[in-house]
Amino acid sequence: MVDSNAELASFCNTAESVWEKMLSVYEQSSGQRLDRLMEKFFRSEKELEDASHIAKLQGDFSELNDKLRRVAKTTLPDLLLMSRIMSTLPSEYFECLGVGTNKGEISQ
Repeated sequence: MVDSNAELASFCNTAESVWEKMLSVYEQSSGQRLDRLMEKFFRSEKELEDASHIAKLQGDFSELNDKLRRVAKTTLPDLLLMSRIMSTLPSEYFECLGVGTNKGEISQ
């Protein structure tokens, strides 16, 4: 371990606290990382097969929520993920929604 890293680690009591200290020093600031993760999630364009794209969005959403949980003690609702997925799907997925409906309402 480099001397400067050893000095930083000397103030930590657990492996987790050493890891968090190293991340805070060598990784982007928490705010910058959150901004990057949000941009990655909201700007992601569909380039893969539908299932792969959905899995990628789910992974990005999970990573974003993990960071939010650590930094801000909060998470985003799953509804946001569902909405993001729906906004990237092709129109064929929504053609059946118009059957039996009146102005977007589901008939009973």
